[in-house]
Amino acid sequence: MNSQKERAGASRFWVTCYTDASFTPIAAGWGVWLRSTRGRIVRHGACPPYVSSANEAELAAIFAGVYLARKVWGEAVRGLVVYTDSQAAVGFLSDDSLKPRTQRNAPAVARLRERIRTFSNEHGIELDLRWVKGHQRTNTVRAYLNARCDKLARAARAVAQRSEKRTVAEKCGREAGSAIAEKSNGTPNAGEPGVERSPGRSRKQKNRERRHRARERNRAKKVASVPDRARPRAIELPVASGIDIGLEDRCARNRVRSKRDDDERAEQAVASGAPPNFAPLSRAMRR
Repeated sequence: MNSQKERAGASRFWVTCYTDASFTPIAAGWGVWLRSTRGRIVRHGACPPYVSSANEAELAAIFAGVYLARKVWGEAVRGLVVYTDSQAAVGFLSDDSLKPRTQRNAPAVARLRERIRTFSNEHGIELDLRWVKGHQRTNTVRAYLNARCDKLARAARAVAQRSEKRTVAEKCGREAGSAIAEKSNGTPNAGEPGVERSPGRSRKQKNRERRHRARERNRAKKVASVPDRARPRAIELPVASGIDIGLEDRCARNRVRSKRDDDERAEQAVASGAPPNFAPLSRAMRR
């Protein structure tokens, strides 16, 4: 019997576990990298809905690592060396008890801490918690594996966030559809009775329409405030007036008279034997 227990104890092994989490107010995700003498496991997923802070997400990632190690390798797992970049998570699991303020303000922290401790004690798994600096720019194994878990957690959080947004959009669409159906049936909507609004109009579109209506009102007020005498009136001009015709005729007569005078001066200069002056001729030609 003792030899069998010794062989069973000797066959048990330790698991190296790297964990990280990514949290937003909409959704949170975790990433886990496990390695032992029997292989390697890389997983990621969404945190439970009751997770509402980054510390709670880090504890959820640690619990996921312990649970996956036990589920895959079974009773052969003797303990886990957990590497995390959250000092708060290491402190929560290392302390004998939580502070009353933490228990009061963060009930999910106490819940996850109790789950991790209960699960590891039931299955005889020892936990060796170690802190590793996150987001390092060094070519070390710890920095690489921490960055790998960070990418896994971000990917899981993005998937959970898209699904959450889709769920919220579907819920809002159903509520808007029910509101429209109530209005079409004649049932007034609570809050604004008798007012129908399109559910597809965004806040930006509503503000644009409101500004346009305000500009139209201001323009109408300015037009109404101007007196009749100050308002511009349309004046129709004739296509061809007598003044224009007279001006054209006078200009033509002046051109003819100036040309005749230049010709007479040129003839007098030739008859008298004076040197020719081509200025009048050139001026007449230009005209």
